[in-house]
Amino acid sequence: NNQLAGKRVAIYARYSSHLQREASIEDQVRRCSDYVAVAGGRVDPELVFADHAISGASLCRSGFEHMMRLVAEKRVDAIVTEDVGRISRDFADSADIFRRLQYQQIPLLGVADGVDTSAKHGKVTFHIKALVNDIYLDDLRDKTLRGLEGRARAGFSTGGLPYGYRSRAEVDAHGKVIGYRVEADPSQAEVVRRVFALYLEGQSLDGIARRFNAEQVPPPRANSRHRQKGWVATTIRA
Repeated sequence: NNQLAGKRVAIYARYSSHLQREASIEDQVRRCSDYVAVAGGRVDPELVFADHAISGASLCRSGFEHMMRLVAEKRVDAIVTEDVGRISRDFADSADIFRRLQYQQIPLLGVADGVDTSAKHGKVTFHIKALVNDIYLDDLRDKTLRGLEGRARAGFSTGGLPYGYRSRAEVDAHGKVIGYRVEADPSQAEVVRRVFALYLEGQSLDGIARRFNAEQVPPPRANSRHRQKGWVATTIRA
């Protein structure tokens, strides 16, 4: 089998959740590299693309976008991925990707699912797999929503706590965490009360922000790399 001999082969790997292991990317790349070698090709490290902890429901992925730019520039002859779900789990996006690759005459090869878009029935196989992936994503959304609703009904946090609150772990008799209760954060709660009190005194949003900065009151997400300006008017308004 010399299907990939002499071709410029790109490898694409992706995992979707922060809960998954970083090694998942290495495992995918190794499996794809073995596949390329068996097919008579070789892997150029410059043509290995990966996206970490990003959902396949969106095409806004730096690694994927870079690869597709090279495809448009005719610098890639074939793409190998563990399965086509790594490329996209959205049916409409998958169809668009298929058309773009077909136009460039670039085969997409899935190691685990056996997809080969250059094969006689490759189009049918690809679209069936794409539809299955899309249905899987809908099912996953439904189960996730159900889980979050269950957490909320039990009085536990579902994430995304607003400023002024914190979560406290609740454990069972064996010390296992069963959820996180939402409670007021004493220090932040006092800041929230001050915001309302100062506003009722006639202070502007910008004036409150400047006052907090002068007093060096820690702003929301003070330790985040995105928070560089301290308090601003829009933070106070939020």
